[in-house]
Amino acid sequence: MLTTKEFIKKVRELGFAVSEIDDYISIYDNDGILIDATYAFDRLIINTSRPRFILLPEDLKEELFNLLSEYASAPIEDRKEPERFYFEFKGARIIPSKYLSYN
Repeated sequence: MLTTKEFIKKVRELGFAVSEIDDYISIYDNDGILIDATYAFDRLIINTSRPRFILLPEDLKEELFNLLSEYASAPIEDRKEPERFYFEFKGARIIPSKYLSYN
């Protein structure tokens, strides 16, 4: 399952720009034209009928489609990064043991 952060990173690695506004994730080509979009808080919704998506090279189109499909099918709760907490001990003098972390 892909988290939103992992999904965006992998899409960018394919060479696309990504915009995340509220729960809407948009994917753009190098010319800034929308290729595709999906929702961060809805499942099973992708739109691959946009002209720029259709015109992508077959291998790139397949990679992007597979990422979109994997992300769109992931349960909403699995898309979020786990919360991490760090507590600072005010009286600690040794830097490595100054913080207590909880993952």
